[in-house]
Amino acid sequence: MGRTRKTRNRSLSPAPSVSVVRTPISSTPHERRDLPEVKSQVTPSKFFGDVGEDFESWIKIFDRISRANRWSDGRKGEMLPAYLRGRAADYFEDLDSEIQNDFDTAVQKLKQRFCPKELERMYYSELFQRKQISGESVEDYGNAILKLARRAHGGVSLDEHDRLAMEHFLQGLHPSFRRFVMMSDPQSFEQAFRIAKREECNERLTRIEEVSTACAVNAVSADASVIQKLEDVTKKLDMLERKMNSASVQSYPGQGSTTQFAPGNPRGSGLRTEDGKPICHYCHKIGHIARYCPAKQGIQQQQRGGGRTGLN
Repeated sequence: MGRTRKTRNRSLSPAPSVSVVRTPISSTPHERRDLPEVKSQVTPSKFFGDVGEDFESWIKIFDRISRANRWSDGRKGEMLPAYLRGRAADYFEDLDSEIQNDFDTAVQKLKQRFCPKELERMYYSELFQRKQISGESVEDYGNAILKLARRAHGGVSLDEHDRLAMEHFLQGLHPSFRRFVMMSDPQSFEQAFRIAKREECNERLTRIEEVSTACAVNAVSADASVIQKLEDVTKKLDMLERKMNSASVQSYPGQGSTTQFAPGNPRGSGLRTEDGKPICHYCHKIGHIARYCPAKQGIQQQQRGGGRTGLN
């Protein structure tokens, strides 16, 4: 009897899970060093307190820079004296410590000191007398009017400031521009400024076209003058050539004929009479050429020692 082999069912058990342990990267100072954070700071300009300086404009720029640098109120109070120079720095040092530590109060004191009413009257007088000078662009003139208007009318509202600036701008604008701006009836300083600038550009283009036209006319006149001179020279050369031809043509009296020597032919070589007979350039007789001239042949025979001794 054969033996039957019993197979044993083996249940497959799942593989044991392997946990991976990650070793953290060492962050010791000698292996890793954190770089310091770099902050770009915008620095305002210095204020000296001179007569030509505008403290209100300067303090507005200082406020914008402080917001860009994210300065706190305390930091603004600390940075304010760092940008004061000259008389402004001396005046700030004479203030009480409480005022120096309060930014708003210090700014008010500086404004009272360096923006008095007398300066406003002076700026108003300059604004009233300001005119656009010859050669000054509308851009430069408009910026000067805005600057003076801001100093002379610092306490008015924005709308009133814009209206006053437009009036002063039109009052001192060049007459050639003011007429077009007034016809357009601007409602703000910006509109009046843009219209005046457009007319300035149109005037420059017109001036350039006039200069180009004048240059073209001068060039045409110069060309016509050169052409006329060339024609005169050509006429003179033609007259000179005719004179030379008439001087070189000579009459030759050949046995009652009216034969003439042509220019460039020595003594009438190759000439013929009016009826077509040849003329000898050796003996000047009609009826043969120099090659068959009897006189020439006789002389040649005498030179050779034989033949005829006389001329035919």
